Amino acid sequence: MAGEKNRPGGARNSILYLALLCLVYYLASVYGGDAPYPVREVKSPANIYVEVEDEGSAAVRVLRTPSEVGEFRAAYGIEKEIESGLKIILNDDKAPGYGRISGPRSISLGVPIGLNSAGPSDLAALPGIGDELAGRIISYREENGGFTSISELMEVKGIGDKKFAAVIGLVSLD
Repeated sequence: MAGEKNRPGGARNSILYLALLCLVYYLASVYGGDAPYPVREVKSPANIYVEVEDEGSAAVRVLRTPSEVGEFRAAYGIEKEIESGLKIILNDDKAPGYGRISGPRSISLGVPIGLNSAGPSDLAALPGIGDELAGRIISYREENGGFTSISELMEVKGIGDKKFAAVIGLVSLD
């Protein structure tokens, strides 16, 4: 007991060193490589998230297998290819309409927001973007014929390394 009092920190220091080592390992795995900013590959989720809007109410359906996708298409008379983030608007006797799931809902589901198709409110839902910067993104997109790479987002005035790092996994070229 007396020896433990003489060692400052004792076991606590070992735990802190271990936690620091884990943090360094995590940061190296996430931010490693030769890129000047973190590069994370955006992988499509195994699940396909589709929002169905009918008579003003909307619900998100999760389709997990190709057979579920086929059954879903047959049930609603959908001829369009179904991909994650699709919004289907059902009208009484008309063919279904199509759109995209809203930005905040896309982010919560893990569905990337398309830089080439998203509206201002969807882009404003991205962390650190807001209405003004969303408008600049859309202006850049219109002036340059769309984005050809996600890193091109850094060409938009107001998007630096920190904002780019915050949104890189949340956007796609869709």
